[in-house]
Order: sequence, then C-alpha cells, then structure tokens
Amino acid sequence: YKNLKTFKNNIKSNKMKNFCVNPFYSRHSMTLSDVDVPCCLVRPDENYSREAIQQDFLNNKKSSYCHICWRDEANGRTSRRQADNRWLSYYTGKDLKTLYKNTEYSKLYFLQYKVSNLCNLACKTCGSFDSTRWYAEDSHYGRSNYTGVSVNDDKKFTDAQLKTLVKLDLLGGEPFIDKTHIVLLKRLIDCKNTNIHLNYESNGQQMPNPELYEVLTKFKNVQINLSIDAQNKIFEYVRYPGSWDKLLKVLDQLKSTSWHITSYTTLSNINVFYYDELFEWLMENFKLTDCWYQFVTNPIELAVNVMPPKMKDEINKKFEAHKFKAFFKPIINTINQDFNIDLIDKFRQTIGKQDVYRKCNPKEYVPELIEYLY
Repeated sequence: YKNLKTFKNNIKSNKMKNFCVNPFYSRHSMTLSDVDVPCCLVRPDENYSREAIQQDFLNNKKSSYCHICWRDEANGRTSRRQADNRWLSYYTGKDLKTLYKNTEYSKLYFLQYKVSNLCNLACKTCGSFDSTRWYAEDSHYGRSNYTGVSVNDDKKFTDAQLKTLVKLDLLGGEPFIDKTHIVLLKRLIDCKNTNIHLNYESNGQQMPNPELYEVLTKFKNVQINLSIDAQNKIFEYVRYPGSWDKLLKVLDQLKSTSWHITSYTTLSNINVFYYDELFEWLMENFKLTDCWYQFVTNPIELAVNVMPPKMKDEINKKFEAHKFKAFFKPIINTINQDFNIDLIDKFRQTIGKQDVYRKCNPKEYVPELIEYLY
C-alpha cells in the first residue's frame, strides 16, 4: 500500500472507523441469485437490502450482515473489509477519505463473479451449489437434486460498468474448465479494459483450457490464486478426488508464465490441526504476503472452533511454539471461541456420510483427528 500513512490517518476519523468500500463500489455476482450483495461474506435474508447496509456504514454502524469481518478484526486478523479498503484505494489512486465522500456517485470497481458451478472436485466443505461433482452424493442423501450446470450471465453488467472495473475475481466451480465466462473477458477487451486486475480462484488440478489461455494473454495483470488446504494425502482427502502430485505439476507450469501465483487456504476443523505443517511448505513456494486463508462458516459444524478442548489445547501448543506465532495468533483466537457442543455430533454425521459414500477411511488420511472428533 503506497499511501499507508495517509490511510492510517484517514481511518482515525470517527466517521470512517467502521467504513467499508464494498457496499458502495463492489458486487458479488452469483449464478442462481440476482440479489445484489457487496461481497461473498454477506448472507442475505428476507430483510436484506444493499441500501440498508450502506446506511449503516454511512452512520458508522457495524452492520450485522458483516459479522464475519467484525469477528476477524476482534481476533486480530485483517478482515476482508480492511483489505478491500486498502486495495481499492491502491487500484483507483483515491484515498479512503475521497472514496467515502464520493459514495453518492459510486461506480462499480470490484466484481466477484461466479462463472458457474462446473467443477471436477467435491471438496469436503462444499456442496452442489458450488460444484457439479457433488450432485450424485447430495442426491444420494436426499439433500438436493441439482441437474445441469448453473451458469452466470454477463449481461447483468453493462459496458459502462465493465469499463470502470479495476478488479475482477473469477470464482467457480472451477473457472479453468469453464468456457462460458470467456464472453465476459472478450467484452472487457472490447471495452479496452485490459489493464484490469484479473484474479482466478483455481483448485490447481489443471491449466486453463486452451481457449481461455489464449484470451488471458490479452490481459496485463493476471493472478492465479490456488486453493491449497493441506499437503499430500490430507489434500486428497479434503479436496476429493484431487491429486497432490497433479497440483505440484500445475504449480510448476503456472510459475513458468508471467502470471502472479498465490495460495489460499480454507481452514476447517478437518485441516487446521495440520496448518503449521502446510504453512512451512507454503513459505518454501510462495512469499508470505502471497499466502492467505479464510475460515469455513458454512457448514457451521466444520468451523475451526468446533472441536473438543483437548484438541484445541494441542493446536494451541503447536501454534504458540511456532517461530511465526504472531501469524497464528488470529487462528488460535478463532479456534478458542465457544460453540454449541451438539455440533460435534453433527460433524461426525456430516463427515461420516461423506466418507461412507466416497469409500474413504479417515484413519488413512487424518489419523490425528480420529481420537478427538470420531
């Protein structure tokens, strides 16, 4: 962040203490919904409206829809709100005070665009809404009966909106095997907005399909954010039926491109025990500033704090003894939060059904968890 001193001075203002740019300048576009939400962390209900969230922020009020950011900040972790405030200021060259003053004339700068739910993995914390690979399992247990592929519609956005975009997050499913969103990229090219920052979320099991790869050569700022939740067999258990060896090969291929390659870890009570080991590997392959993580919030029984006290104590000891213990502190704080004890039984049921359907023996993948969670 080039103007960090200016940024810090701006947030000292009481009016902007709790301000977030996303309700004014950002949108999260889903495939099966037209609800206008500002980011992927907002879960709309029957009383939701973007205008209500905007008013909360203009009144310096902490919106209840943004409870995940408030939790992260309370636990000492940089929240999405704080990160996006800094990034938008950097991308637009406008300080936070200016962005605050211009909310009445706000433009679309950030777009999180879910291209489709077409995917080749059935990750343990996912479901049919985000992955076609989940269809058979969800149908088997009577949870849902999805058919076909849910595809987003680029026509939700005008050329005028595409021209003002400074950052586009492309989500899935698995966007590297999706071809439908290429139309959106070609529209950006036609709008002469090839300086935009493109950020892809990929499972690292393949390179972009050839047609997509060719289109991406037209853009100057491409970032590939690989979802890496564990190593070796644990990776293959959490990101079923992914291959760790395949991930390593794809990573090597991606590093030979001009793209910026980063990593993203989704932490749940299945893999957080092993995160210190994964972190060491990430440090060997990425810069510290290129390694990010998020916490599972749904299904709630897979949240990092849903575990017996003995397991929490074990993780606390490991993480507090790590040479980068300051980095692990927000994770420790989140793990130590209280939870409904009934969620452990729900965890056993959720994971047990997955393992039975997939014919996976957890003792072969996560033996350290058996004593605590099974």
